[in-house]
Amino acid sequence: MNDIVQFIETSLGVKVNVGAFMVTSFAMNWLGTRVKKMPRVPDELIPAVLAFVGMLIYVALSLSLGTYSNASWAVGIVAGGFSVGMNQGFRQTKSLVVGPPTASTEKPQSPQNNADSIP
Repeated sequence: MNDIVQFIETSLGVKVNVGAFMVTSFAMNWLGTRVKKMPRVPDELIPAVLAFVGMLIYVALSLSLGTYSNASWAVGIVAGGFSVGMNQGFRQTKSLVVGPPTASTEKPQSPQNNADSIP
């Protein structure tokens, strides 16, 4: 976590509130698991949703803690994006420890009624 914060601080030239960054990242990770279960939200939009909400939460936290700067908006976007990477890290680590899934949960597709599928 310190490497990420140091990278952000040197790239943006701004002091990052580590507590607000961690709270935002973990909140976005939690929110991402909830949004993933919503059938109306396509998977491709989840990173954008998390980046936007992460931006709002980090800015609100930095305002309330008195550490707000103009770069807080960008740090919030990075915190939302970090949560996507954190989620993928959890998934990949779990598959390394537990192993890959053994059975497919997909339903078999019914045969199509077209000329190409007839033997």
